[in-house]
Amino acid sequence: MFKTVKADKISESISQQIREAIFEDSRRPGDKLPSERELIKTFGVSRASMREALRSLEVLGFLEIRNLKRLKALIQAAMCFRWITCSG
Repeated sequence: MFKTVKADKISESISQQIREAIFEDSRRPGDKLPSERELIKTFGVSRASMREALRSLEVLGFLEIRNLKRLKALIQAAMCFRWITCSG
C-alpha cells in the first residue's frame, strides 16, 4: 500500500546547490568557492556534511580540492561544458 520514502542526504542537497550555483553564476574554471567555514555557515550544516558534499563534487569532476584544511576548491575546466558547450 505504501512505499518507503527515500530521504535525501544533506550532502546531496549541498552538492546539488553548489552545482546549480556553478552553472547559474557563470563561474569560470579556476574560480574559487567561499571558504569551508563560510559555506558551513551559509548552509547551516556540519563540517562532515560539507566535506562529504565537496568530495562528491570533486569525484564528479566539478571541483578540484587542493588543500582541504584551507579549502581551496576550484571549479574544474571540465565543467566549462555546462552540459552543452562553453561560450568564450
